Amino acid sequence: MTIDRHWNYDDTPLADLNDSVWNFHVWNEVWLKREDLPDGHDGWQAVDGTPQEASEGVMQCGPASVRAIKEGEVYLPYDSKFIIAEVNGDIIEWVKDKAGEMIPVYRDRNSIGYFISTKAVGSSDREDVTENYKYKEGSSKENAVTTRIVKYSSRKQELLRIYKADVSEKVKFKLDGAAKASGNVCIKLNIHNTDDKKMDIDVKITCVSTYYNGSTGDQLLVMTENVQVEAGREITVDAELAGKDYLNRIATDSTVAVFCTARVLQTGQCYFKKESYQVDRPDIQLVVPDSVSANEQFSVDFSYTNQLDIDLTECRLRIDGPGLQPLHPTKLFKSTISAGETINQTLTFKARSVGVKELVSLLHTRQLQNLTGSAIITVT
Repeated sequence: MTIDRHWNYDDTPLADLNDSVWNFHVWNEVWLKREDLPDGHDGWQAVDGTPQEASEGVMQCGPASVRAIKEGEVYLPYDSKFIIAEVNGDIIEWVKDKAGEMIPVYRDRNSIGYFISTKAVGSSDREDVTENYKYKEGSSKENAVTTRIVKYSSRKQELLRIYKADVSEKVKFKLDGAAKASGNVCIKLNIHNTDDKKMDIDVKITCVSTYYNGSTGDQLLVMTENVQVEAGREITVDAELAGKDYLNRIATDSTVAVFCTARVLQTGQCYFKKESYQVDRPDIQLVVPDSVSANEQFSVDFSYTNQLDIDLTECRLRIDGPGLQPLHPTKLFKSTISAGETINQTLTFKARSVGVKELVSLLHTRQLQNLTGSAIITVT
């Protein structure tokens, strides 16, 4: 019921041993009567048609009672414990010591299960259903659920030790960062020493390319620093990865994963955190008439600005919509968009059927993928 990440004794990530954490996942809910479960577990059940691992030797997952998931009832069928880990698991950081033993050193309880969403009834808006699956983080009910889950863990003693350690941490850490429009990834580690003694802290920040399923690629940056934090004071450790130094090196659909470790030399307190950052993808601008008549030709004005500090190459454009026919191939007049350049192009379409239509554009490049834009047009 935990998501495990592993590190070598020199704070190098052991990514091959880690549980995968996807940056998104999709499943369904079905409304069922569950005569095989205790009273109160009828209703919505989670069913995953694309499970990440086998259950009882078969690629299947669910149905699991949404109430059982929220209450941490890991013993109820089917696959409740796996879905609990997907939506409410704690990340446990394990360090391999010089003898080869894995020691749990840090618990992150705030990184799994953000923005659980479904489509709102009657509109295309996002409806947040996070509270259907988990209690508010840090609440007494959430703590009770965590205690119930740990009772059924095969590593209960190790986990109880690291859970109790949360209370006694004297140095507070917070990792912040952002991928700017230029492509630069800026990282800030805030360190707050709440103790009445000065603390010496070793900090290591590693950036690697990573994919949507959590697997890692090339190493992009390594920074180490020893800092002193006076009693009661706060400091910030900064690192920056320039877009021009990595965007042409990583796969088109990958992001930047930042692994941060910190060790307080006086107390042995450890901090481990992983965050992923993706370059902002500005929308494509499409300008169309508000309305046209059936079988009428109309113009579509396409515009896009490359905000990166490097050129976008191998550019490919696609624009289409149901009942809207392009009269010429929807391709760019150039395959490279220079740094800071805005390109404008006019395309001609013909309306083939009546109704409210959505025209969707998609721009792929070597450096950035899935650049999108859309516009609504009414055909009468």
